[in-house]
Order: sequence, then structure tokens, then C-alpha cells
Amino acid sequence: MLAKTGKDKEAIQAYRRAVEIFPFYSEPLYNMGNALRRINASADEVVAAYRKAIEYDQGHREAHANLAVVLLDAGRVQEATSVVETLAKLDPVFPSLAFLRARIETSQMASTLPLPATFEQAVTAYAAGRHAETILLMKQALDSGVLSPHIRRTGLFVLANAFAGLGDSTQSRQYRALAEKSRRRSSTLSMITPAIPCLDRYKKVFPSSLILSRSFS
Repeated sequence: MLAKTGKDKEAIQAYRRAVEIFPFYSEPLYNMGNALRRINASADEVVAAYRKAIEYDQGHREAHANLAVVLLDAGRVQEATSVVETLAKLDPVFPSLAFLRARIETSQMASTLPLPATFEQAVTAYAAGRHAETILLMKQALDSGVLSPHIRRTGLFVLANAFAGLGDSTQSRQYRALAEKSRRRSSTLSMITPAIPCLDRYKKVFPSSLILSRSFS
């Protein structure tokens, strides 16, 4: 109740007392992690709360998802990847799973690919729950034409989730479908591209043969 009224610091103290009374109950730890996030506590403190909750309830999907977000925000991509893999085993269709995977891909590529300011601003707005602002900024980033396929896919997932947050299920489904289509195409390219040199050699030997075109390269 305290958390719902915005009194997060008081709520955290209440959760700590609950943990002392019920030391093996995961929910107070999970709620404490959420409250710690809202007051911008250190990543280590938030991570510790979520990990303890998971220790007592290994099937707590929401704790896994929130833990992954905190780890990604802290730049701890390898740890986040492990958590997301566990979440995928627990629930392959968990609502935020695709978004978390896309964020991991983005984080892995961010060191080599510059991102437009509107993209980073959109992600920040989404994390803060400002869905209308997220949609405006992310559409601008997608229209910039400078995003790599991986980053663009992340943007589409962000838009899908932002529209869902506003209750617009139609737009959410449309953007999620675009993101999934992009993922499937990327997977196809990853299988076909390594074969192109072999196809080129085949074409030199048999120039009149009908073989796969290079439209995928």
C-alpha cells in the first residue's frame, strides 16, 4: 500500500521488516527491488533484492525480467543475457522477452554503432513509463534512416511495448509483427550470407546455371 501511494522509502523499510519475519518469502524482496528502482537506488542494491527473490522463487518471471532490465541499464550485458536465457526457459512467450533480447543485441552493438540522440531519448522515456513521448521520439529515430537492422528492430519492439502501455493493442500488434519479421529476415540472412562465396565459385564453373541471386547480400 505504501508503494502505491508513492511512499517508496517507507515501503522499503516495511519490506525489510517483512523479510526479517518471513526470510524465505520472495514477494517482499521483489517488491523491495521495485521500490529501490523507483528511488534510483544503486544497481547493486536493486540487483541483490531481485536475486534474493529469485533464490527463494526460481520461477518468478517478473523478478527475472526486472533483474535483466537493471543489469542492462548498468551495462552488465553478460549477466543480463544469462538472466534472459533463464526467463526464456521459464516462459518462452513472456511479454517482455523479445524486447529484452532486442536490448541485449543493441547493447552488444552500441560500442561500434553510433545511435541518434532521439533513439537514446526514446529508450530513456520508455524506461520512465512516458509512452507517448517514447512513440514520438522513436518514430523520429526510425525515420532517420541511420539505424542498423538490429537497432531498428529494437526500436520496433520499443514502439510495440509503448503502444501496449497506452492500451493501443492494434498498433502494438502491428509494430511487434514488423519487429518479428525483421528478426526472421536477419536469421535467414545469417544462414545464406556465408554461402555466397561458394555460390560465386559455382557460377564461374557453371555460368549458365540458375542459382540463388545475390539479393540477400
